[in-house]
Amino acid sequence: MDVSDPLSPNYGKHWSPEKLVETFASSEATIDSVNSWFTDFGIAEESIILSPSRNWLRMDLTINKTQSLLKTEYTDY
Repeated sequence: MDVSDPLSPNYGKHWSPEKLVETFASSEATIDSVNSWFTDFGIAEESIILSPSRNWLRMDLTINKTQSLLKTEYTDY
């Protein structure tokens, strides 16, 4: 918050995208654990895409696969 406070000596010293990733990215152990959970479920590792910020995963799944993975049921009204 101090980069946006005019009274702060750090005012205007905004972080670079690299610094943001370094500070807020998920740990390698967390990423590996989540990837293992998906691959153990039968999702191909190459279909799991990690965002540049290293805190989001993207994958294309069918509704059936998603329902099974999340133990839920989706309905279209």
